[in-house]
Amino acid sequence: MTSTQVGHVLEMNDQDIQDLKKEILILEAPSLMVRMSNVLGTPIEKGMEKLPNDWQESIGDVVELSLNKAMEAALLTMSDNEQQMSSDWLHKGMAVASGAAGGAFGLSGLLF
Repeated sequence: MTSTQVGHVLEMNDQDIQDLKKEILILEAPSLMVRMSNVLGTPIEKGMEKLPNDWQESIGDVVELSLNKAMEAALLTMSDNEQQMSSDWLHKGMAVASGAAGGAFGLSGLLF
């Protein structure tokens, strides 16, 4: 088994290099969710372009505010205690709930 020295600090064997190549391929390949978002997002973007500029700005402001609030809520579940597990189920539940609310109420759900 050969070894390659990287940056005079880290030594990687052949298996490490093969694993790294696999991970690079995974990271570079768009996920199913990214592909679906692209397919669904294009018509939405086209529809947004047809709205008056002030509506576009208002919707953009609401989306930005919503994302900031979601980030604040996610940060509240984090702490400096390294022994505590993350609340993955809580984050997933909130994402499902917000998606369901958005789907149920459509454009008016965006304001909510």
